[in-house]
Amino acid sequence: MRTVSEFALKVKTIGDALKSTGEMIRDHDLLLNMLNGLGHEYDPIVVLISS
Repeated sequence: MRTVSEFALKVKTIGDALKSTGEMIRDHDLLLNMLNGLGHEYDPIVVLISS
């Protein structure tokens, strides 16, 4: 199981790699994808950040 920090770094790394190829990836979209990938135990935090 990964920590939230490890997961966030992985999402950022993938986003950076996509951006380096010229892909238009917004930070907002990366954040939403990261939040959607968190486990159910983080649902209260995800709701708070998303609203």
